[in-house]
Amino acid sequence: AVRFLLATGVRVGEFNLARWEHIDAPGALWIIPKEHSKNGREHRVHLSAFALRELGTLGLYRENDWLLSSRTGEGPIDDKAIAKAMRDRQREEPLAGRTTKAAGTLRLSGGDWTPHDLRRTFATRLGDLGVAPHVVERCLNHTMQGVMAVYNRNDYWNERREALDLWGAELERLFAPTSDNLLESIPTLKGRRRTRRAKRP
Repeated sequence: AVRFLLATGVRVGEFNLARWEHIDAPGALWIIPKEHSKNGREHRVHLSAFALRELGTLGLYRENDWLLSSRTGEGPIDDKAIAKAMRDRQREEPLAGRTTKAAGTLRLSGGDWTPHDLRRTFATRLGDLGVAPHVVERCLNHTMQGVMAVYNRNDYWNERREALDLWGAELERLFAPTSDNLLESIPTLKGRRRTRRAKRP
């Protein structure tokens, strides 16, 4: 779930309400209905190869029509369930009655983080990869403001697809179980890449 959120940049509330019928896997498309979208507009999300693979992992646990099912299997996962699971995995000592095996597995040196921080990372890294700000905003399903909202009705679908595929490829590199991720790729303003070797732990 965390990887899928990171790959798509969607709001956790939109993800919690997602149904399998909203997914067109052959078309690499997820349609978020307007009633599930924060701004009340239908939102199309292109699914990169990375996102599709994580979606396939979620499918292994399919119990009903929801991507993530509630404990009873009668509806979607609770609104706060993902945030709680992530918080539990950042604690050094688990709370009573909570999982002990995964304690600390999501802890980062920069401090605690939430599902919303994944959207911030998504937006920041798209910018690092050279994606234009207005395309990033459309990927995030943000409503345009001011003059842009009046005159620019383009949804930049082709650019969004390219951006999400680019980000998916970067996630493939970062999560690859090889030495390749010891090299930190740094996009330049011109879109070229230079690399530096990360310090080994």
